[in-house]
Amino acid sequence: MEKIALLIVINVIAYLQLSNINVIGAELQEPSSTPRSFSVVIPLENPSNESSIAELSRLADEGNPEACCVLGKKYEEGDGVEKNISLARKLYEQAAEAGSSEGMYRLGNWQEKYSWVAFFFPSSSRQWYRKAAEAGHKEAQYRLAMRVLAPLRPSEQENEGTRWLRAAAQQGLLQAQFTLAHYVPTEEEGFSILLNIAEQTSKDTEDHDTIVEAQYRVGRSYAKGDCVAQDTSTAIYWLNRAATAGHHKAKIKLGELAEKGAGGLSAQLAVELYEKVVVDAARIGDTKTRSLLRRLVLIYQEGREGIAPDLVKEIHYLR
Repeated sequence: MEKIALLIVINVIAYLQLSNINVIGAELQEPSSTPRSFSVVIPLENPSNESSIAELSRLADEGNPEACCVLGKKYEEGDGVEKNISLARKLYEQAAEAGSSEGMYRLGNWQEKYSWVAFFFPSSSRQWYRKAAEAGHKEAQYRLAMRVLAPLRPSEQENEGTRWLRAAAQQGLLQAQFTLAHYVPTEEEGFSILLNIAEQTSKDTEDHDTIVEAQYRVGRSYAKGDCVAQDTSTAIYWLNRAATAGHHKAKIKLGELAEKGAGGLSAQLAVELYEKVVVDAARIGDTKTRSLLRRLVLIYQEGREGIAPDLVKEIHYLR
């Protein structure tokens, strides 16, 4: 009986999904074919301020999609208001039904995170990503690409995933550009994309991390001569930028070059970089530094130019 009941529930969900009905809320209307843009200025000098919340609520009640999206996010995150994901969904629905690409994107994202229907039927969230992507929403284009992306075969130029990825990348989304670098037809084109990212700056945390990762990969390519002529000084430049930003792999790679004396770097610098990585890893409980510990043991056991053998430190890292 339990199996029969489960099959009935699954079939009902499938029917509702195919009927484009959100079982968590009311039936959703199709968004207007042309997403509308709004120019209402929303006071957000102090987003958690009660007066700002009240103003957002007033604008949302009047049907302003931008206000619905901003207020919905506040209810979803509990920013200045009591967290209420159901109300957040209703606000996103309101914005999506009004033709807002941001509303469509946020509704798809909400379903992906909170709807058990979307867990069994990913297309329920994907359909809203697609609508937003078709309306030119770059984050939606990237999300959709990551959900339909398939590896390129040598004979292929594009597929649906890479087309959406390229669309988001062309709008300046760094995550999309970084991912696209691994799906373009040639490694040289991928390297060119990474180099372009590495040269940028951003205060956004996620973008900053993407830029630093690109800097590391560009430096590694110059060090190995992958996709570009080997150039130790340029490799050191990019690896140093990434290492300065805290990238552990960049520190290790820079340390390896220093240990070899490349570019006039000293073995002492290599030790300092290795030890910094080990200390940082221990602080966050990362145990994947055994090879680095063995390298430090060997350095202090044998000594290097400017570094005398040190039994105490050898035993310290051996432990």
